Amino acid sequence: MPLAPRIKFDAAMDLLLLREALGLHYFEASNAKSLASHLIEAGFPAHLTPRAVRDRLKTLLDTYKATRRINEASSGIEEEFGEKEQMLEELLVMRDEASRKAKETPGTSCRTTDRDMGAAIRQQALVGLGSEPEGENSPSPGDSVSPSPAKKAKRRSSADEKILSWLATREENRAKEKQQELKLQYDQAELAKREMALREEEATIRREEARLQAEERRLMLNALLSLSSRE
Repeated sequence: MPLAPRIKFDAAMDLLLLREALGLHYFEASNAKSLASHLIEAGFPAHLTPRAVRDRLKTLLDTYKATRRINEASSGIEEEFGEKEQMLEELLVMRDEASRKAKETPGTSCRTTDRDMGAAIRQQALVGLGSEPEGENSPSPGDSVSPSPAKKAKRRSSADEKILSWLATREENRAKEKQQELKLQYDQAELAKREMALREEEATIRREEARLQAEERRLMLNALLSLSSRE
C-alpha cells in the first residue's frame, strides 16, 4: 500500500493548528487524534495523521521557545508579538503545566477546573508578554471554585486591554523612531545640498581666477608686443 504524501504546513495551516490546539486544551487531554479530526473538518488534507499534528505542534513550540531565549539573551532585538506568538506563548505555558503535573505523585497534585486553568494560563502568558498579573482577585491554579462567566469575561477583557496597550505603545515608539529617522535623513539631505552649493561656489571662484590670470597674461603679452614693434 503506497504511503500517503507528507503534508507541508504553511503559515495559514500553522495558525489554524495553534487555534484548534488552544480551543481543545490539547495539553490537558493530549488527544492528537481528536485534534487531527478537527483540522481535517476545517479543511486540512484527509490523510492528516495524529503523529503529523503532534510533530508539527512540537516543532512550532520548540522553535519559538529557542528563538525567544536567543532574543532575550541578545541586546537590541525587539520581539514581535502577533496572534501567532501570543498563541505559542499560551501553549508553552499549557505544555509546561502539563509536564509539571505529570511528574507529581498521585494525590499531591492540585486539581483545577477548565476555567481555572484557562485563567491561570492567561495570567502566565501575560507575564511572558511583559504584563503584570491581574491581582489578588485572580484565581490561582489551586482554587477549587470556578469563577463566574462575568468575572472570567472581565478578566479576559482586562488581559486583552493590556495586550492592546502594549501593542499601541510599541507602535507609538516605532512611529517616533520613524519620525526621528526621517528628520535625520532630511537633515543629511540638506547638509549634502549645502556642501554641493559650496563646492559649486568654489568652482566658480576658481574659474574666475583662471579667467583673470589668462586676461592678465594676454595684456602683458600685448604690452610686450607693442614695445617690440616700437623698437
